[in-house]
Formats: sequence, structure tokens, C-alpha cells
Amino acid sequence: MGETMGKAKGEPAVRHPWGSVRDNPEFSRFELDADGDTALAYYRIDNDVMVFTSTQTPPALQGQGVASELIRNALEFARARGF
Repeated sequence: MGETMGKAKGEPAVRHPWGSVRDNPEFSRFELDADGDTALAYYRIDNDVMVFTSTQTPPALQGQGVASELIRNALEFARARGF
């Protein structure tokens, strides 16, 4: 099971039934596997700024918070790397 940190610092992690968000720089996208499907968040790096260009959530995953989890983790990744 994947874990994400809560909104407030020190808040316990929240467990989700999905895997971990991963960066796939070869395809300039973040990926999150859930229930046999994969949600995607595409990006480009422009002048040291990470710009998210589109997201794709399979219909079976829509309305479950998968895209929100994907973007939340992608933004954390970008902030941690100075974008």
C-alpha cells in the first residue's frame, strides 16, 4: 500500500489502496498504478520550472481521488527538487 503524508506537518500518514507515485523522466510523466490501471501526469521542464501539461485518469479510476493523489505527490516531488 502507498502512503502519503497528511496536510499538516506531523499529521499521521494516510494509507491508500494504490501504489507509490513514481517519476518516469524518459516519458516526462508521473505515474500511479491503481487497481490494474495507471493514472498519468505529464510535464515539461522549462527554464527550471516544472510545468504540468496534462493528466490522464482511466475511467475506472475516476472519482476516487487517484488524480488528486498523483498531482499532490508530483508537486511534492517538484518542490523537493527546487522547481
